[in-house]
This record gives sequence, structure tokens and C-alpha cells, in this order.
Amino acid sequence: MLGASWLAGFALTKLRILNLTSSCTKVAGVNEISILRSSSASRLTSHVSKAMTSKSSKPPNILIYTGTYDTEGRRFTEVKRALSQVINLHSYVIYRIYEQQLTTHPWVENTALLVLGNSDSVSSKVQEVFLKYLKCGGQILSLCSPFTCQVVKKPLDEYQEPFIGSFRTNQEVVSEVKLHFSALCQPYYFEGERVNIIAEEETSQRPVIIQISEGSGNAVFSLVHLESLADNGKLVSLEQDTQNLKSLRESSDARRKMLLHILILLKLSFKPLKVPELTPLFLLGNELDKQKLMQSLRSSLEDGICKGNQLSLHFVASDEMHIPNVTEEKLPVICHEENSKAVSFNWSTYQKYLKTKVLGKVVFYTDVITSTQTIFDGNYTFTSNIPEDVGMVVVAGQQVKGQGRGGNVWLSPSGCLMFSLHVKIPFASNLGRRPPYLQHIASLAAVEAITSQPGYEDINIRLKWPNDVYFGNKIKIGGVIVTSSATDNMLSAVMGMGINISNTEPTISVNEIISQYNSDRGTDLKQLTMEEMLARTVNKIEALIEDFQENGSAPFLKKYYNRWLHSEVTVNLSVNDMKDKEEVMIIGLDEFGFLLVQTKSGKLLSVQPDGNTFDMLKNLIA
Repeated sequence: MLGASWLAGFALTKLRILNLTSSCTKVAGVNEISILRSSSASRLTSHVSKAMTSKSSKPPNILIYTGTYDTEGRRFTEVKRALSQVINLHSYVIYRIYEQQLTTHPWVENTALLVLGNSDSVSSKVQEVFLKYLKCGGQILSLCSPFTCQVVKKPLDEYQEPFIGSFRTNQEVVSEVKLHFSALCQPYYFEGERVNIIAEEETSQRPVIIQISEGSGNAVFSLVHLESLADNGKLVSLEQDTQNLKSLRESSDARRKMLLHILILLKLSFKPLKVPELTPLFLLGNELDKQKLMQSLRSSLEDGICKGNQLSLHFVASDEMHIPNVTEEKLPVICHEENSKAVSFNWSTYQKYLKTKVLGKVVFYTDVITSTQTIFDGNYTFTSNIPEDVGMVVVAGQQVKGQGRGGNVWLSPSGCLMFSLHVKIPFASNLGRRPPYLQHIASLAAVEAITSQPGYEDINIRLKWPNDVYFGNKIKIGGVIVTSSATDNMLSAVMGMGINISNTEPTISVNEIISQYNSDRGTDLKQLTMEEMLARTVNKIEALIEDFQENGSAPFLKKYYNRWLHSEVTVNLSVNDMKDKEEVMIIGLDEFGFLLVQTKSGKLLSVQPDGNTFDMLKNLIA
């Protein structure tokens, strides 16, 4: 992420909302904020309640712990690759979790599955964390980890070291398909009571994959390396028998099915999705704006290529018939009009609703991209040559590597509005001196793009600090990431946003909310298209920036507090080098856009997240 350290708060978070305390005491003498919530917006009506009973609050996480020995992350990569082949990648986000995070970060609440792939033992403190998570309803998959509960591991008499063996499933547990497969296995078996045997070593008929229940949670312990789905160099060093290696390779699909059925037992969504191929960019806009852009870029192009640090743009002229291959390092930009008519983006609809003076006048559209942020981030040659009066926005039908705060992954299936908007802000201006407000402007713009329309005012779309968009106070439907760099006396910022407009997974969409609102209220509000929502959001961003630059933060904060979730709510502040917690009350945003809280003694503090990627409102630090 580009930019100075004060931009650390610019990010999209995508993990579970903090269970904020419901009993709040009003602080005397604090007049910084005027709360202007309408009663209809603050109440959760029946259409909200119905949605909350059927939808998850956020895309849940699958966390992988591979221990302290996995310094280069190879074990993590192996486990993640195996899981990615059998789960629904549009329903879960996979992260690596480290030992310190297990005991200090708020990871438990939004974790659908904890996968243990560590080969080293864990401390008693970490074991207690695992057991507590399990007893409270967590799901654990242990892939040859030393951690177990309710069972003991005993040596298999036939083997003294890891071996390639044959295994069969217990049809009473995995009844959908009869499986015999070969795999690398640890030289042990499980013994214990009240266990479901999933698979046995074929020769000894000893259990090597089992399922147990602990409290309200479930765990599957495997002594078999199901994650080794493909050829692996270490397998060759362990066993030179050609026949065994052949059996191992031939059993890749069976091991994949075995892993799939285990995930079904652990109640995960398993619909695997094929990653779509990347597609070219199409340059859309009126001819004058497109000519201005290309004229400004002309001197910086080498054979039509604008080189960036990680991604280069290859502009394809109107007389070129051949379109270069699309890669993650080089992306063709199709400039000629006849080809742009085939794009999925409806330029006419977008143009109909766009009312800006500058922002969003030129569109780069692509069906599939790694992340829209990559077009601007690290491409100084491109961003520095964008004319002052030509606002650029990059829009994608789908992202395969959407970016979030601190390296987080942003789920980006089709049906979500995904875009990155380029803005230039003079440092010598109200907003230039307070750049953290950019993330708040972007998130409020998304909310107002919906709720400022006649009839839509009471739809309960809200803001969660620092940059998330929520339906009510439980269900996340979007978020913002802002990156930046300095160019002479200007701040060059990229506002990245994702809003779920019409996709039913993994949470609720804006159009589902509108449909439920119509059903509940007897109204007939129309649903939103991607193009209309994009145009309305860009309109709001430009208007909010202009107002902030002219009038400062006060008018903006009045609108912002009317939609946010946190006024007079208590949270914990980490003090004494994060060893202790102090309860503080959220007051609002400070002069520079950071979170302002008040201690019980009345002291006002500006705070920021502690760097954890799980919940921005937990473990705040001053």
C-alpha cells in the first residue's frame, strides 16, 4: 500500500463486527457531536430481522495455523491450495494465523473453520484457546497436527516413520461415496471413546481419520496428509517405491473427495469455483476526454506500453487488429470504439446518471481483473499523466485477488460493484491536511447513493468505522480501501470500493434489501443496476469532497453521524503496552479523521486499530 504512515487507517475490513456493549452512559459536557438519527432509520424493522435470520453477518474466515517451523510459509501454501480446490471461494476467506495472534487477536467470532497443519507442539496456553474455541461451537480440522482431544495417538506396529499406505472410508460416516485411496500417513492410529471413525488404515484396520464432538463444536483429526493432493518432492524422499508413488498420484482425486466430505461433516459450503481468466480493459468515455487522456500519456508510452512497477498497461490503437495476451503483469487496453460495444458495462446508463464535473468521466472496464487497485497503485507514470479535468475510474465485473486492509482478501464475485476511483487533492487544502477523511467520504458516498433517492431514505444502510457499509448493525454489504502517493503538491489517492448489489452470497445484497423493504412497506422501489449505483456513488464523492474543501469537516460530520453505528458506545482500549484494557466511550471522529474516545476520567483520546486484521474496534491503541 502506498502513502505515508498516517494512511495506515485507510482500509477495507471484512471480518466480524464487535459485540459492542448495549448499556451506554451519556458523557456530561461533551458537545462535539450532534446525533441526528431518524427513528425510522434506527429501528430494525421486520425486513431487517428476516434478512438477519438467513444471512451471515460477514464472509466467514478459514484460518490455517502451521506452527513456528513454517517460517517460509510453504506448509501454509500447501494446505491453502488443497482447501481452495474443494471450498466455495466466494463464501470464505482463507488467512494464515500465527501463534501470537491465537492468544491476542479477536479471531474466534468470525471463524468458520480452524485448520491445524503444524508439525511442532503448541503451548498449553494455545491448547486452551483451541479447546475453548471448540467447546463454544468452533470447527477444527487437524491435518497431522500434534493437537488432539478425547483421543490418544498410538504407534502402528508395522511402521516407524511416515509411510505411503492404503486407506478405506467408514461407510456409516461417509456414505455418499465408497473411497479407497493412497496417501502419506503418520505412523500412528487413534484410540478413544465416543469417536466417529472416518477412515482406517487398510492393513491394520486402525482408525487414522476420526471425528469427535466437544461441547457444541466438532473436530476432525487426521493422521493422513489429505492436503498433499499433487506430486510433492518430500514424498519421493520418503518412499522410492515406484508402485507406491504411482498409487499416490492416482489417488489425488480420491484424497480430494475425502477432504471434501470432511468439510461437509464440518458444515462448510463446498461448491468449488473455477477461477475465471483475466480479460482486457476497455477505454470508455466521450471522444474529447479519451483524446485528452491519450494525448497526455503519449510521451510516456513505449510501443504503446505504460510501464508500472507490477502491472503495465498496453494501449491497443484503433488500427491494431491483434489484441495482446492478458497477464497479471501486462494488461491490454482496447481503445477503439467498435470493440467497446461488446462490453458488459452499459455506458449509456452510466452516462445518464453521472452528474460530475470531473470524477469518473473516463472508465476502464474489464470483466475479470486481479484487483482494480492495481491499475493505479505502483503505476506513477500512468497516474501522474492523468489530466486534471479527466477523472478516471476502473470498474470490474469480477476480481480474483481483491485487496483489503493489511493484506486482507476482499471477496469479489459477479454481482458486486467493484471499482477504484482516482482523485487528486492539493495538500494545501482542508482535505489535503486531513487525508484520513477520504475513507469516510467514500463510505458515506456509497450509503447516500442509495438513501438520498426519494423513497429510499428509511432503508437502514449504515456505516461502521473505519470504512465498512452495513445493513442494520449486523450484516456487511461493502467496504472501502484508500491508497495514496504524493505528487509534487498533490495527494494522488485511489478510492477502492466493493458493494454487493445483486449477489446472494455470502451475505445479503442491496437489491435483496430493496425487495424485502418493498414487501415489508408495500412500496415499489426499483432495484439498482451496477452502472446507476456507480454513477450515483461517484456523484456523491465529488459533492462531498467539494463541500469538505469549501466548508471543512462540520457539514460532513453532520451527515456522517446520521448514518454511523457507534455514537456513545463503549469499547476496550489497550494500555500499558497492550497488557491491560480500559473501557472507553466512542465520541466520534477527531479533527484529522481518527476515532475519538473518552475515558472514564473524561480524557479525550484519538485512537487507531492495533494492527489486527480481525476487528478494527477491538484492541484499540492510543
